[in-house]
Amino acid sequence: MRGHRHHPFAHRVLVPGVALCAAGALAACSSAVDAESGGGSATEGGTVTFAVALDAQPANMLSHLARNDPWVGSVFDSLIRKDADGQPQPALATKWEVSEDGRTVTVDLRDDVTFQNGDPFTAEDVVFTIDKVENQTEGSNMKYLVPSKVEKASDTQVVITFDSPPGDALFDWFEVMPMQDHKTFTATDDGTTINGTGPFSFTDWKPGAGYTLKKNGDYWGGDVNLDEIDYVVTEDATAELSALRSGRAQMAWGLTAADVKSMTADPQWTSLEAGGTVYSFNVNMSKKPFQNKKVRQAVGYAIDYDRINDQVFGGTGTTSNVFWDPKAPGMTDDLVHHYTYDPKKAKQLMQESGVSGASIPVAFGGNPALKAQFEIVQNNLAAIGIKASANQLDNGGFGAGLAKGDLGPAYMHLNGQVGLAPVTLIDSLPQLRKGNPEGLWNDEYVAKRDALTSATDDAASEQALVALAEYLQQEAVAFPLVQAPIQVVAKKNISGVTAERGGPMHFENAVITK
Repeated sequence: MRGHRHHPFAHRVLVPGVALCAAGALAACSSAVDAESGGGSATEGGTVTFAVALDAQPANMLSHLARNDPWVGSVFDSLIRKDADGQPQPALATKWEVSEDGRTVTVDLRDDVTFQNGDPFTAEDVVFTIDKVENQTEGSNMKYLVPSKVEKASDTQVVITFDSPPGDALFDWFEVMPMQDHKTFTATDDGTTINGTGPFSFTDWKPGAGYTLKKNGDYWGGDVNLDEIDYVVTEDATAELSALRSGRAQMAWGLTAADVKSMTADPQWTSLEAGGTVYSFNVNMSKKPFQNKKVRQAVGYAIDYDRINDQVFGGTGTTSNVFWDPKAPGMTDDLVHHYTYDPKKAKQLMQESGVSGASIPVAFGGNPALKAQFEIVQNNLAAIGIKASANQLDNGGFGAGLAKGDLGPAYMHLNGQVGLAPVTLIDSLPQLRKGNPEGLWNDEYVAKRDALTSATDDAASEQALVALAEYLQQEAVAFPLVQAPIQVVAKKNISGVTAERGGPMHFENAVITK
């Protein structure tokens, strides 16, 4: 278990002035933006057709996958939601108390919540969900925080104990963990036993084609306006665009940046950000030619970050050499843009390394944005004498290699963990946690990580984060390229849709206006 984490909320009970975010107010608890209303009066009920580029994966609802963001937040609730300032606000939990030593968290739960099949939501469901996240979710990015004990104190209270204080990671974990019904949960769900506490129920899933969310008339948070949300799986940006322009769909998730720009040029359409994605190029320091640090550093200066942002993301992203928020405490421009496009410097480093004629395969999953970035990086590396070839894997094969820490000498990656705290990311990101495919795990790196997790105040936390960022850039094994927003296009007469900074979307307050 990791060392002590800085916990800004330790030693006090967090009970907001309002006991919880009540009906109609939950959306305000998300760090999100609303789709703009086109004006006019709200209609009662109605159906929104939502085109999505990737199908749902109910069996991996606990894995924090971006492909589930369009629906999972409307079917399941979590213990808390963060507000626009990143502060935790009540959802299924009404309050939480942290012990003096920061190791024990007592969570009080709502007593009026039922699942969509009528089962009451109790502490037993919280204990069950945490156990599933810890032990039975393969490939999950949510396994970064492991308590030593989770106990049901009563039907409405859970006591969670850690070997060392979890700190800020606790509330990241509370927010991204959808609470499950212990009686109906199936780890390999085929879509027939999805049973949440949220405002909509998951129905009619036809893998590869689509699924439907239907209004939960007994939602604990109050009345829900929309009757249905019909999701159409396209797996093709051109088909999504066609669905929008023909009127067959009123929302779309997964469009290219150019298509978003094209659609929102029309005043009938708007966009909202539903989370974000960090893209990176990574090398294995134990494999040739990257055993040589100067070669690795040359790669950092060879990559044209601005071109990737402009050409692949239409300039909507933010170039950054850190995986976390570029505005995190201590992050200066020298750290955020430590590596800039400097072919002359890259060539000089390659000359100093004595390495020439290197050829490498670069592994990446089936994603158009990754392929487009690879083509740019391929040309950048060719300019400094490294011949890169594409090793495009199916998503299953790439995920298996990522889990094993074996993706060859280089790989490209994306993650949707924007918004999580650095102290969370060092364990949740495959590039940074133990067993990473870069082969980076030594006493010095572990010491840098431990300094961050053991920081006891803001000043120590900032100092440790700066030191960790500097070390990662000196070692030059993982190169964050761009932090790009996930943009959802919506008809302007749809309002009240929100999205958490981490990606999950919410429709409990959505309305269609005339």
